[in-house]
Amino acid sequence: MSCSPAKHGPTLPNEIVDAIIDQVHTLGPEMSECTAPCEASDYRVRRETLGACALTSRSWLPRSRYFLFRTVHLLPNDFDRCTAFSSLLSNPLCTLISYVRTLIIREAYGFAGMGALWFNDALPQLSALTNVQTLAIFGARFDRMRPDHWSSAGIPFFAHMKSVTDLYLTGCQFRTPDQCLDALSVFESLENLVMRRTSLDMDILLGFHLRMEPLPRPPLRLASLSLDSHRMGNYDAILRWIGQTPGYKPKISNLILERVTDTETIVVAQFLQQLGSSLESLEFTVVDVADDYGMLDTFCHYVDLRHNTSLQSITFDQLIICEPYGGRFEMSKYVPGVLRTIKARMKEITFRVQINTPKDLDLIDWNEVISTIKGGENWKSLESIVVSGPRKEILEDSEKWMRDRLGALDSKIRISCTLLPRVKVMGVSTLHK
Repeated sequence: MSCSPAKHGPTLPNEIVDAIIDQVHTLGPEMSECTAPCEASDYRVRRETLGACALTSRSWLPRSRYFLFRTVHLLPNDFDRCTAFSSLLSNPLCTLISYVRTLIIREAYGFAGMGALWFNDALPQLSALTNVQTLAIFGARFDRMRPDHWSSAGIPFFAHMKSVTDLYLTGCQFRTPDQCLDALSVFESLENLVMRRTSLDMDILLGFHLRMEPLPRPPLRLASLSLDSHRMGNYDAILRWIGQTPGYKPKISNLILERVTDTETIVVAQFLQQLGSSLESLEFTVVDVADDYGMLDTFCHYVDLRHNTSLQSITFDQLIICEPYGGRFEMSKYVPGVLRTIKARMKEITFRVQINTPKDLDLIDWNEVISTIKGGENWKSLESIVVSGPRKEILEDSEKWMRDRLGALDSKIRISCTLLPRVKVMGVSTLHK
């Protein structure tokens, strides 16, 4: 401990102050990490203690603010708090802007009726948060912005987010695909894009117009893409933009496509071919097979992974192979056909399933799977086969069933069963799907 002039009293070295505040930070999770009431209580204790640290002295303020404002979560239907925060950002005396690294925005409207929409009006103020690295937006109504307002406030907001590497758009609505692509194109540092339940064609008439000017270039660093086809045709605009923009070569290494329907099969197949050797991990879900069994043949006919020579991991998601689902006998029939097209040296195959008993797993054609793995030189590098999804009470029996069923494979391949992973999408933590 060192001593300054008597009127100030003793002070601690900066290293000790930082160590104390770092320890306080471990008292609880960030708000976006809270998954249970007890964690929410710990979060409040952590925030209150960090606030007390910030008021201790001027030397304690920077490190306390680093943790206090590193993540800003603007809650839905809290209009006063959201507008107060945006107003604070426009104050010339505001000194917290540089600390915000994660910004989570939830628009205030629900299915019962439109609430107070604050986000669109606050875009100019929120543009000041230029150090944000992770941006998550829930429920934004960009389709309600006039073209002039979109040009003067919407695009500039996204353009100011020069440090954003991870972008999550959930439940957002755009007027046209072009409006969405114009927004995505200005993220200079974007590496990871996740779009779930986001609509690109709220204005049906404008959705059919022909764009006269060239398409904007996709982000150069984009390496991870996750899309949920909430509305028919949502895949088309994004995948064509990334895969077919002149002068741009996609470098997507991690691709997640949820709910691939028959209308999107050809676009998906073309996109996979365009990714070529950059793709390392692929996860997808094929839907509507219960009503259209011919789609399985269509999917296998067009989807060919032989071009993806760096592929190491593939996940077949949402394989519903249990009663009472009517399409359970057809749901997994496309799996062997897809595996046969793989020529890369694979490391892992994952099956995410819904089953009632271990015997339901027999609806997957394991004979074809085994034949493919044993018959290809590229499969000698396979390290593990994972079945994810059995309930806790049947998890052990399911793993035993799998090991017995795949006993003909090389013993070096790990066979395991796991619970469905808990997926967090910036503030929302739920079981997978």
